[in-house]
Amino acid sequence: MAIRTCPSVIIQAPIERVWRLLVTLREWCRWADAKIVKGPDSPLAVGDAVVFRAGPCGIFEGRFSVVDLQPLRRLTVEV
Repeated sequence: MAIRTCPSVIIQAPIERVWRLLVTLREWCRWADAKIVKGPDSPLAVGDAVVFRAGPCGIFEGRFSVVDLQPLRRLTVEV
């Protein structure tokens, strides 16, 4: 079963700053309140796989793979 989401929110920040928060895992951890278990040190790219832990004491494990990336425009992941 596929679930597609396209959440929208208005952010008063330059697109370059928002993009960096999405594709740089070190930045992503700060706002997503998660810890990266496996992932690239460089900005995300198509084909990258990420494993992270979140929740109390990191009890929840999540995974996603980057399937499409159009810089400053679109980031598509498969969860």
